[in-house]
Amino acid sequence: MRLRVNRAVRSFGLPAVLLALLPLLAVLQYRWIGRLSEAERERMETNLRVASSQFAREFDRAVTHAAASFLLSPPAREDGPWDRFVRRHEAWLESAPDRGLIRAVYAMEVEENGQARLLRSNPEAGTFEPAESWPERYHPLRQSLLHRFRDARPLMGRLRPPFEWAIEEEIPALVLWVHRAPMMLRRLQGSFPRAARMALREPRPPGCLILELDLDYIRGELLPELAERHFADLYHVAVVNRARPEPVIYSSHPEIPFSDFSPSDARAGMLALRPEHVREFPWGEFANLRRPGLGAFPSGEGLWRVYVRHPSGSLEAAVAAVRRRNLAVSFGILLLMAATVAVILVSTRRAQNLARLQMEFVAGISHELLTPLSVIRSASDNLADGLVENRGQAEKYGALIRRESRNLTDMVRQTLDYASLEYQRRRYEFRPVDAAEVIRQALEACRPALRESALEVEEKIGLDLPPVDGDAGALTLCVRNLLTNAAKYGAGGGRIEVLAHRAGSERHPEVEITVADRGPGIDPADLPRLFEPFYRGRDAASRAHGTGLGLSLVKRILEDHGGRVTVESTPGQGSAFTLHLPASRQVRA
Repeated sequence: MRLRVNRAVRSFGLPAVLLALLPLLAVLQYRWIGRLSEAERERMETNLRVASSQFAREFDRAVTHAAASFLLSPPAREDGPWDRFVRRHEAWLESAPDRGLIRAVYAMEVEENGQARLLRSNPEAGTFEPAESWPERYHPLRQSLLHRFRDARPLMGRLRPPFEWAIEEEIPALVLWVHRAPMMLRRLQGSFPRAARMALREPRPPGCLILELDLDYIRGELLPELAERHFADLYHVAVVNRARPEPVIYSSHPEIPFSDFSPSDARAGMLALRPEHVREFPWGEFANLRRPGLGAFPSGEGLWRVYVRHPSGSLEAAVAAVRRRNLAVSFGILLLMAATVAVILVSTRRAQNLARLQMEFVAGISHELLTPLSVIRSASDNLADGLVENRGQAEKYGALIRRESRNLTDMVRQTLDYASLEYQRRRYEFRPVDAAEVIRQALEACRPALRESALEVEEKIGLDLPPVDGDAGALTLCVRNLLTNAAKYGAGGGRIEVLAHRAGSERHPEVEITVADRGPGIDPADLPRLFEPFYRGRDAASRAHGTGLGLSLVKRILEDHGGRVTVESTPGQGSAFTLHLPASRQVRA
């Protein structure tokens, strides 16, 4: 096994090593992409949790700041008990960044007879005006507020904060319950800062302040802006009531039902009054953030919930898709590398075969050239030394010299023709050519060789041959090569047939020229490589001299003319080579 590997490395070098390492690279790539996908999933989950939390906290900050702006602002000395809240309402509308968050400001005032009166803030008039009636959506809130007012009993020893707040989720609204400071707290106000003492001396009306939130503004502006800021249209976002998910309060993609958000990739509670946002106000340290008396959930968790989901269905599906894409790209690159290495290996193998054939050609052509040169030199020496005594011997030596010089000329010509085609130095002069004339010129050029081989030539040339577009000299060379091969390898068959007829269809006519001999034929194992440069069949070298370039020249010239060459051979019965040439464009037109 080691010997085979060493031979492969010596034969193919680095490409063979790379091809052997590709499976290892594939395994490492698969494991690395798996770990990378896991890390990417964890990163996406962390970022999504952080973004969901920030989304909820920013919404809660806006809600908490709205409540704090009405209760934790510097006190304003006014005549009526509710006048300072009107002034704060005016300031909110003038300077608050989310002024559209508050739809309306109401005050519930409890009269001495225990009835609740509803007042509506009118910032333009600078006062609270009596409302005509309680809105229908406020009836449950009214009953809850009255029940709480009647049950409220201040305790002497208990410090009660100046105000409390809660969230009513049905409207929705912020309910700010304002208490009168108890006697003990008023006695201790000397220990507070001056601003706090002023707030404690401020008149406290019996009742509560109701800040109604604008759902249209929340759905149309605030939540879309927060979703774009934190999720950038990369995720689907839905905001629902925690207790009743249907109907959806807000959805970034309304066409997607809420059922598709379960399970979600991330969720967070919202619509809560958060202490850290209250403390951002200079008066925030005096506020008591209690459990909402009118809601069912602690303020820290929120009455709403935001659900976030990846468009692909889940983060797992998104990461799996990215992993499949990365695997496809990486394995595609590996396959490309494997194909490249395979091409290099094939090219290397072909280059080695070509080099071997070239070496064989050099060795063979040296022998082939030396043979006629030796014969010519020997005959010429005999003639020069006067060893030829009569005219018959002189003619014999002359014929020998002529034959060997012709063989020598053919070998040199084929080598030069191959070199000119290989380096694209040969230029064709295309024009309409008569195929019958090409055959006659080739037969005339090969007449001496055919005569010496004692072969009879039988011609069958059709009368309706159309002209072909090509170079007459190059096409004549092709037919000559086929005739020369037939004379070499078909000796003893007694006959060579040269056939030419019209073939093809009416739209694509062509001319077929066939040269057939009755020689020993070609070994089937040699047929696939018969037209390769420098290649000679297994029995060719023992039968006749040659360079192995004749048939490769024929194939190359036919391809340059848009045609092709085919061969049919039966061992012991002979071979037939056919040139397929497309007819002239004038005929096809």
